Order: sequence, then structure tokens, then C-alpha cells
Amino acid sequence: MERNKKIALIPFLAAVIFSLIVIGVELIIPLDKLHTASDDEFQNTSVGGKVCISGNTAYYLSSSGKLRMNEKNIDIKIADSGAKMQNYGGGIIYMDKNELITCDMTGANKQTVIKNVEDYFLSGNWIFYTEKGSRDLKKIRITDKKSFDLGIKVNGQFTVRGNTLLFIGDKSYLYSARTDGSNPTAFLGKRIDFFMFYGNYIYFLQDGKIWSTVTHNTASMYSYWEADSFTIYDDTMYYISEGILYSRDLTDTEAKPVKIETKGENPTEIYVSKKHLYYYLADGTLYRCDHFGAGAEKM
Repeated sequence: MERNKKIALIPFLAAVIFSLIVIGVELIIPLDKLHTASDDEFQNTSVGGKVCISGNTAYYLSSSGKLRMNEKNIDIKIADSGAKMQNYGGGIIYMDKNELITCDMTGANKQTVIKNVEDYFLSGNWIFYTEKGSRDLKKIRITDKKSFDLGIKVNGQFTVRGNTLLFIGDKSYLYSARTDGSNPTAFLGKRIDFFMFYGNYIYFLQDGKIWSTVTHNTASMYSYWEADSFTIYDDTMYYISEGILYSRDLTDTEAKPVKIETKGENPTEIYVSKKHLYYYLADGTLYRCDHFGAGAEKM
């Protein structure tokens, strides 16, 4: 009987040992958590982060430069200034005068996370960032403020997808690496100005034209049309060309561009959510409409 009791304890002891190993690894090794954000957060952060969506709540940068929160019939100021917002902890994280700040959805409980920040991207528990005047990419874990220099120099945009880091590096080529900075590899030996991923594809802008690729091979690239800026959501590309906003179905190679009527002239930036399309005019005014341009309202 005593022997049976000991045998019965084996699964329990194994579970305890496994749990201790996991906890030990968590404490000793900086784990790279998978990003759990929705697709629209990736897209909105890529194009500038002036709009951030969380359920029915929209955070946005107003034409006067203030950060505001809009939810149903509520629209309140949450900060006098700021830029590049992402969802974090039931509120947002945003940049203001080179400081990275968190707050709740009403703007209360503000805390400075990092100072002297040039650019950043939040993924899971980690903030990837560069310091003002530096190209060196670093990361810091929010939970314990443990930081690392990744040994990578960026030359523009960078973002994280799961355990992969994508960034514009030397010669303005697109590179990939592990999120610990290891295995930096030239993903595309072609100069690019801006990139965005959607599904298995990388979409990028070069010399005013949109391209896409699914592999490192430049022969696999597909050419689209001329544009000043673009974003992608729900298998649809929204883009601006010569001050006009268009949409195009990416599932149909024969699809024609559809002009979206806008209030005001010269849209310059496009943001997306499950229900709405957001666009800024050249003067900083923000409008919100459905995905076809109907019901446009000034925010």
C-alpha cells in the first residue's frame, strides 16, 4: 500500500517540478510573449498610431494635437498632447515629448515608463524602442523593467509579429530577426519606404508605388498601383493617390479600384477598425465613416 501511495505521488511531483521549471525560466530568461493584438492595431500602429481602437472605444489625436477618447456619446480629453498610441492594460500607452506614458481609458493614473524615446512598438510584455538620436534598437519588459540592447541598428520603421522582428535597416532594406536580436537576415534586398504585413504577405511602398511579396525572392514580388499611403483590413486595401481615397478588393485580381467619397479635401492618412474607416485631412481634421465612406462624421 505504501508503494502505491508513492506511485500515486509521481504525477503530482512531476507537475510541481514542471511548474517550477516554467517559473524559473520565466524569471531567469526574458520570454518573448506572442503579440495578442487585433489586426487593426498592427495596421494602425504601422501607419502612425494616431488612432487606436479597443472594442467600442476609440483613442485619437485631434486636429489641435490633444489625445481624446471617444465611446458612444462620450468624447473626453485624456492628454494635452501625445502621439503613437497602442492599447495597454485597459487603457493606452502613448508618446509625449519623447516620454512613453501609460494611462487608463479616462486619462487618469498616468505613469512614465521610459524617457528619451525616439520610437517604439509594444508587443505583449515588451516595449521595443530607440532612444532619441540613436539607431540602436532596445527592448524593455514592462513587468520588471529588465532591458536589453538587441545589437541591431534600425533605419526607420520596425515592428514585431509573434517572435519575429521586422525592421528597415542598412540601405533601407527590410530585415527580419528573432525578438532577442539574434539571426538578423535581409528579408528583401530592395529599398523600401514603408511596410505592412497582412496574412502571409509583406506589403510595402517604394518610390510612390505599392508592392507585395510572400518570400525573400524579389521575383515573387507583385506590383499594384501608385499611392501616397495605404493600409489593409479585411482583405481590402485602402489607399490614397493624389488626394483621393480608394479601396480595392485583394481577393480578386481583376477588381477595380473604388473611389471613396470623403468630407473635406486631400486625405493624407487612413486608419481602420472593425466598424469604421478613419481618415485625416492635410489640416489635421479627422473624419470617421463606414468602410464605404458613408455616414462620415467629424471627430
